[in-house]
Amino acid sequence: MSTEETDELGSWVCLYDGTDSCWTVSVDDEPRIDAGVSRHIDSGGHTDTLLDLATTEGAPLRIRASQVVAWFVSTPETRARAVELTKAQEEERAANRQRVGLRGDDQAP
Repeated sequence: MSTEETDELGSWVCLYDGTDSCWTVSVDDEPRIDAGVSRHIDSGGHTDTLLDLATTEGAPLRIRASQVVAWFVSTPETRARAVELTKAQEEERAANRQRVGLRGDDQAP
């Protein structure tokens, strides 16, 4: 994905619910997610908040704060950086394989 393509996509929040599902919601919802999850943690798990959100596709998403296991804000800058890091890791892996004499992913020298 080019930098121009990531810029066109804008920013969103990727919300994980513990079932390996990732929901994308508006960046504007991030403070509500943070507050609800923080309240749940600070109460020792005794207080829960129902978060009424909408996905970036416009579908309603109702999730309890206690179900949220992680979230992050994805921006064009963070996606471009991830592409750069992936490329650097692939280059490092190829150099290491060459140094030890490996020709392919599953071939011995």
